[in-house]
Amino acid sequence: MAVMAWHYRDDVLNKRGFTPKPPVKAPKRSSILGLPWPISRSTGHSHIGFEKLITAQSVGPLILNYVFATGFKSAFSLALTSKRLWVILAGSVNYFDFYAGRLQNLGPSGVFVSVTPEFTLQEMMATRLTDPYGFKAATPFTDWHNAAITREEDAVNTLFMVRQRLRAEAKKSKNGPQQPIPAFLDAIFNQSTLRAILALKDIDAIFKANQFVSLPADSIFEPQMIYAATRLQLLLIQIYNQRNNTQVLHLHKTPFLDRRVLAIVLRACPKIIMLGVYNCPLIHFGDLVPILDLIYEINEERRLKNMPLIAGFDFFPSFHPGLTVPQGQYPIYGLAPDSMDLDIVQRGVYAILLKGYLKSRHMRLKLLFEPGRALKAFLFRLPNPPLSMATFFDGLYRYLDGGASLVQRRQALFDLTKPIRLGLEQNLDDETRSQEEMGRYLPFCSSCGYEMLYELFPVGTRRVYPHRRICAACSLQNLLDRQPHDMRDWKIGMLAKIMPDWDGKVFNRDAPIGHQTSPGSDLMHLQTMAASREEVSPLHVGPDGQLAATRHVIQLLRDNKYTTDSLQNLPSLHDLVQDHAAFDGRWAELFNRCNEADIYIRARRRLLDETKLSDPDKPLSKAPRDCNGEIWHRPKHAREVQSYNYLSAAQFHAASEFKGW
Repeated sequence: MAVMAWHYRDDVLNKRGFTPKPPVKAPKRSSILGLPWPISRSTGHSHIGFEKLITAQSVGPLILNYVFATGFKSAFSLALTSKRLWVILAGSVNYFDFYAGRLQNLGPSGVFVSVTPEFTLQEMMATRLTDPYGFKAATPFTDWHNAAITREEDAVNTLFMVRQRLRAEAKKSKNGPQQPIPAFLDAIFNQSTLRAILALKDIDAIFKANQFVSLPADSIFEPQMIYAATRLQLLLIQIYNQRNNTQVLHLHKTPFLDRRVLAIVLRACPKIIMLGVYNCPLIHFGDLVPILDLIYEINEERRLKNMPLIAGFDFFPSFHPGLTVPQGQYPIYGLAPDSMDLDIVQRGVYAILLKGYLKSRHMRLKLLFEPGRALKAFLFRLPNPPLSMATFFDGLYRYLDGGASLVQRRQALFDLTKPIRLGLEQNLDDETRSQEEMGRYLPFCSSCGYEMLYELFPVGTRRVYPHRRICAACSLQNLLDRQPHDMRDWKIGMLAKIMPDWDGKVFNRDAPIGHQTSPGSDLMHLQTMAASREEVSPLHVGPDGQLAATRHVIQLLRDNKYTTDSLQNLPSLHDLVQDHAAFDGRWAELFNRCNEADIYIRARRRLLDETKLSDPDKPLSKAPRDCNGEIWHRPKHAREVQSYNYLSAAQFHAASEFKGW
């Protein structure tokens, strides 16, 4: 009908003497997705021709592999063009529902997608009321909704029984006020968990620790740790079964997936050519460099075996939406739930970006720093002064331009470093000195072994001895690793139970950042890989046979590693899912620790409620809380400049414009 109407309008306008202009055309799907070929229009309906193409057994899987290999955004844009294309794409990939713990679809393509859907507590309880035993399977989510609710009840019931047993022991005890703890409970629980359980007074109200009872109905379901750990096990089993068929791997919001588990998966899948990691809670922005080193290591091994390389990496690090407060919205900081030292955060972000860009550029890795991809979306979503990211990348691109003159490169270097210094240096009115001194001296980082721009070192480390300095990239990565919100530190520690030989201080195989003569080496380069320092005797025997003091110059070595980002000495995926001894032993210990953590969380949740009820007239605390209800408190130095949230970034930008910066 649209085609007939268009021709009719042409006839009418021609009779009246007008020359009609063609309408503005919407972009083709091929241009949106970056496809190297035009989509067929032979039928007059492009979507019908394209549907036939991607459903063809001969070329359909290849096209879908290419579409998903260009990133999640491309695949999602294609799926939104029509309901039928959405159904075709959903039916053509290996779709793993993390909470359900199973493949919901086994498609013909080499795409493996793990998705973690979000449900409110009210929606899950409605499923339980509709089909409590899962007989009818009312929805595709019925089974796991019931399983998750049962896990919650198990944790609360265990908490109740342990507290009852401790009360019974106290009644039988003759030791006065000292609480006796049975040996088996002392062996199962650590002291912090036992203290939280013993602090509970109202034992009959422990059932209110159940999140489906105590939390608002519109709250998003937060999986129990034991539930997430068992689902991670099922995910690894499915990836292992599909390891020889998987060419594109997308992981969306996957709980309990950290960089170590990701390394285990990547090493086990020999045909993966594209990796997408999107907002997984345990993979933060600082993991960018270790993952790039991992990809380089895997590609070097594949080159020796003449196997396909990992050519694309699409990355959206964990973005924290902000803590909850009794009233209103707590400011959003993005990288972490709360503000951090701006001197470390701002310099660290740009140091990680510079190192990551130079590494990916040398490896010719696609997608990562391309416009419109996931990482750029993450960076422009971070609370920063407007145009700071754009200015940094513009200066970096111009500096690395091979045809740039010396004057142009100096100007580009100035533009590159200005967002790093903005807000950290008191006076930016006179930049003459900065323009003269920038890039002349590259300090050394004793943690990673790189020499890099002076601006990438926090002020607090600049007065430290040269062989003990630590760059802002390592400092920020360590800060993000140690974030305790939502019991993140517990989860990282518990995952170590399935990788007993792992040592976080072992160095990864560094991906090169370019040749020594490349422009990037003037910004950053690996100075040394040596990590052990030889002890030199302070005295020696001189030529005349007399004792003399030994002259010794302290070497610059990376013997002061600050981060625990090692991806070495990890078990293979085969060991985790096929080796029965390791399977039973390692996973059992992880599950035991997860059960303990679930009990601790619910004990703390109930304690907070008891504290409120003990003094109802006392006003509610305005302190922010994480998803487990824990009050968040981060010690802050009196002279510490806080990192930006959206409001403070806008205020700083307005003040900078007023000063003419």
